[in-house]
Amino acid sequence: MPKQPPLPILGIAAQPSRRSGVSKRALSAIRMLEAAGYEAYFCGGCVRDYIMGYEPNDWDIATNAAPTVTLEVFKEYATKTNGLKHGTVRVLLKDEELEITTFRTESDYADSRHPNSVAFVGSLTEDVQRRDFTMNALAMKVHNVLQGGGCRRQYEVIDLAGGVADIEAGIIRCVGDPEKRFTEDALRILRAVRFASKLGFRIEEATAQAALKLAPNLQYISAERKRDELNKLLCGEYAPQVLREYRELLAAVIPELAWQFDRDQLNPYHKYTLWEHTVRTIEALPCSGLNRWAALLHDVGKKDTFTTDAAGIGHFYGHAGVGAELTDRILQDLRFSNYSRTTITTLVKHHMDTFEPTRKAVRRAVFKYGHDTFRRLISLQRADRIACEPDAPPDDLFDRLEALRRELEASESVFTRADLAVNGNDLVQLGYRKKQIREELEKLVNAVLDETLPNERAKLLATAEDDIQALLDKK
Repeated sequence: MPKQPPLPILGIAAQPSRRSGVSKRALSAIRMLEAAGYEAYFCGGCVRDYIMGYEPNDWDIATNAAPTVTLEVFKEYATKTNGLKHGTVRVLLKDEELEITTFRTESDYADSRHPNSVAFVGSLTEDVQRRDFTMNALAMKVHNVLQGGGCRRQYEVIDLAGGVADIEAGIIRCVGDPEKRFTEDALRILRAVRFASKLGFRIEEATAQAALKLAPNLQYISAERKRDELNKLLCGEYAPQVLREYRELLAAVIPELAWQFDRDQLNPYHKYTLWEHTVRTIEALPCSGLNRWAALLHDVGKKDTFTTDAAGIGHFYGHAGVGAELTDRILQDLRFSNYSRTTITTLVKHHMDTFEPTRKAVRRAVFKYGHDTFRRLISLQRADRIACEPDAPPDDLFDRLEALRRELEASESVFTRADLAVNGNDLVQLGYRKKQIREELEKLVNAVLDETLPNERAKLLATAEDDIQALLDKK
């Protein structure tokens, strides 16, 4: 088994390390397996992240101990065995859950995601061959080395697939035959572009070609899995360049986007193709999932609303409303939560709305959308404007809107229907019935929002009494 130089001299991370150290709980678990006579290594993404200077989200362990043996070793601790048939035991060591998996090989992926059969093997070399990308096929041992009367840790990275060289070169490459890897598990196609978005790596040519060829197999992957991978992709620092280079992979999941590719908008206010405009809108937003999903889908309704006038100028009248309906369907198909779906759909539907930078207008907008959604809407509109005319003079409209929104938020001047000092029961006592109640409450709410009436019970009741009398006089 080839050994690599100790971790401190690998020289992979170009920036200062952001890691705080190997998990003590995970290291303790490895020591327990070794004390029982078995091999155990940190493996996969935690090793990749650690040697690059990132803080791993979790510490996965690979071992030649059979699952039943692992359970025996950790019999004094809480365990989860729902992954037992695939060799995985989850062990809770105090406050940390560790995933410990027996070396294995896999075969026959009938559903393009899960192996039909798993065989436990005795060597790390065999186990590595089933992993997706070389950078995720690394293993690591931590040695305690006596030195100068003290003890220091030495990190031994075990690289059996060329992962270290690919990390240093910034390459995402499948382990072995990429077509075989993607045929085994089609979700790996989205994982490739997600890693490219997060790390800024390029996808090796044969791996990229296999991903494009086998992208139709993504239809067999659960909606939730696809949603989660795309969400991570959109939130990646390098998402814009990935969306430009691997757009067909995104369209394999959301085919409604394909019409935008290379689409000239035939409009002097749009400098770029429709897809480039979409990518630039995403690029102008912070890495927030809801905002970037709204940017991705904000123009999805343009296909069904595209027209040209006598001068050949392109128009998309009503595309925001049509796009909101399409967005809602797309997000339902991807199993988004009700909150996320409602928020993103609202942003798409209203991204063309205009708002006057006045206290009254902003107060009304906050009443309609709420502070969070209105803040997101301002941000999306700003990004949309930048992506249309990047060379246009700066417009302070959005800064003024956000400043007014912050002012209202800071003063806690939030007004909702529930805050109205009168309610439907009060109007019933004055003689209002059914539709009249709803209309009068709406009128009173608007008057309070416009600041033509104070939100005071006596004055609102007096106004309502005058209004009902006027209605009776008409009869």
